[in-house]
Formats: sequence, structure tokens, C-alpha cells
Amino acid sequence: MNDDLLQGATSGSTGVMSKTGWSNSSVFLEYLQRHFVRYIQRPDSSQAVLLIFDGHTSHTNVPVLEWAQRNNIVLFVLPAHTSHCLQPLDVGCFGPLQKIYNNMCHKFMRDNPSSKITRFKALSIGNLVAAFKKTGIHPLSKAAISPNNFTPSASYIAEEEVPLSPSSPVPDSFFLAQETVIQNKKSYNIGRKP
Repeated sequence: MNDDLLQGATSGSTGVMSKTGWSNSSVFLEYLQRHFVRYIQRPDSSQAVLLIFDGHTSHTNVPVLEWAQRNNIVLFVLPAHTSHCLQPLDVGCFGPLQKIYNNMCHKFMRDNPSSKITRFKALSIGNLVAAFKKTGIHPLSKAAISPNNFTPSASYIAEEEVPLSPSSPVPDSFFLAQETVIQNKKSYNIGRKP
């Protein structure tokens, strides 16, 4: 564990490192048992607590389920491929940090040679509060997320292609038709969200 990772962190923050450096079931369970339960705000353990998290394989296993049941923790796994809209840290912290880093890092560093970009620019109290609001978790708001974020992808229907027989030479019209299909696909994807 590199102690520098916790330098400047909020009081009460802690860190743990697995032998491989990757998240795993043991690390997640240790976090829940030693850190999460210390900061739960409820009058007593009979009040259930909702824990919202992604479906990473290290988070969904029998020891975690058993621990949650013993501690009156209701586990809610976000649906797959929705964290870009529903997971507060992706929406309000890591997503903006990635945009800042990718789009502005070089310009910022060039304009401010004595400054440095750190993770604390994204993990501010204001960003965390805004992230929970933007995802509709707190305050609870169904209107926070547009239903358009989850509409199915529209399929692309190519124009009819020129059929070829194995023995005939490839006519110029075949290449023109294929180029048209490629151009249509390129223009179809411009401005569309993936």
C-alpha cells in the first residue's frame, strides 16, 4: 500500500491493497466490515441500510451476501452498463476527472507549470454531493435521469449490396456500393451516443 494515496484524504479515510493490486472479494468484504459499518448513520441495527454498488465480480459473492444479511444491509446492484448514469462516483467525480484530464490536462500544465492535477480536484465535497443529486439518489428524484439515456440502440440498415458470383470479375459498381455503405455508416454514427 502506498501511503501517498491517502495524503490529504478526509479524516477517517482508509486504504487497503490486495497482493495483486486488483480489487477482490476479500478486499471488498474487509472494507464493509471495518470501514463501511463505522460510518453508517442509523439509530440502531434494526433499521435497514441500502448499499448501492456496481456488479463487479468482487462485490457479489456468498460471504458478502451473508455479511449483509447479518448486518441488516440491503444490497442493490446497479444494472449492467448503467454506471455512466447511475453510479454517483462515475457521474460526479471520475467521469469529470477523466474529461478534465483528457481534454484539458496538457493545456492546464502548459499554462500552469508550477501546478499539478491531483485526484482531489474530482473528489471534493461539492462534487460528491452533486453526484448523488445528479443520479437521483439523494434527494430521491426519478426525474434526475432522462429515460432517453436507456433507449435501445437504433439498428443501421444498409442499402442493398451488389451480389457477386465467384467466377465473375469484381465490377466498379461493387466498390462504389461498398464505399457508399461505409460512408453511410460513418455519417450515421456522428453525433450519436454509443
